Amino acid sequence: MLKFFRNIRLNLLSEGKTGKPAHRTVKYLKYALGEIILVVIGILIALSINNWNENRKLVNQSNQALQNLEDEIVEGKTELEDVISYLEQKVEQRITFLNNKGENLADSQKIQRINRMIFFYTQAIKLPIVESELGPEKKIIHWPELTENMQDLVESIEYYNKGLDYLENDMYSNVIPYSVQQGLIVDIMKSDGLIESKDYQAADTYSSENFQNVVAISTLMITDLLEAANRIMENYDQLLLSIREKN
Repeated sequence: MLKFFRNIRLNLLSEGKTGKPAHRTVKYLKYALGEIILVVIGILIALSINNWNENRKLVNQSNQALQNLEDEIVEGKTELEDVISYLEQKVEQRITFLNNKGENLADSQKIQRINRMIFFYTQAIKLPIVESELGPEKKIIHWPELTENMQDLVESIEYYNKGLDYLENDMYSNVIPYSVQQGLIVDIMKSDGLIESKDYQAADTYSSENFQNVVAISTLMITDLLEAANRIMENYDQLLLSIREKN
């Protein structure tokens, strides 16, 4: 196309050299107009190519971000399955205790069960890619459904992490100080073989009403945490479904 316009300009210029002055002026004006049109066409073509390249770049970034997001969610699901299993175990231990606290057990068994109910270990959930994609530099473009699913997931994680903070605060502020006061920590060390003596001094705590209330409070908190973890799992599944349908 550019060669076509170039030939027209050359013909106009050639004709303008042999014609009358007024006629030559018109020819030169046409030639100048052709130059302008040619430049404009060139600019439009360059802009179109540049826009195509930019759009292609955004599409590639979006596809890579989706793949990274899917990988993160799959890994997060695997870790969450372990967390849910751990929480279910902790709830079951406490429910069993609350329903059978009067059963006849040896002092060593009582201390071992107390040990399992006092301490609690799990970590907060973090999803760096999800948080990044919801930020100002997100790479997933023009996809409201995905953004909504990610926001639901982040809200569920925030609720879970806040519940975990409450539970850990209860453990360090109430449960452990109570256990120290009752002499349970020393008995736990005896049960674990860290202290050679097997003379348990705090075994009766197992059947006390105060300890029952301590366990009941933590049971409610862990149950709520378990429900939050299951909601996160549902959010994971919904997000993965959206990503795979898009691909």
